[in-house]
Amino acid sequence: MARQVCSDRSASAQKDDVIQIGAVAELKTTLNQHTFFLDAEQHELFLATLDAPPSPSSQLKRLMQREPLWNR
Repeated sequence: MARQVCSDRSASAQKDDVIQIGAVAELKTTLNQHTFFLDAEQHELFLATLDAPPSPSSQLKRLMQREPLWNR
């Protein structure tokens, strides 16, 4: 009987931990959000910037020129 009570407390503590971890993660996500306001022209420029492909870096270029491991 005593063993059952211990395991119940342990399960309850684990459940509380999981809930707390989820709450902290949600809070971090909420705090990481930023609000900014744009006029129509700025909005279009912002969307174009998001849609544009990134410029390849020198590291990416070197990586893409390497021989793949499965060809060695």
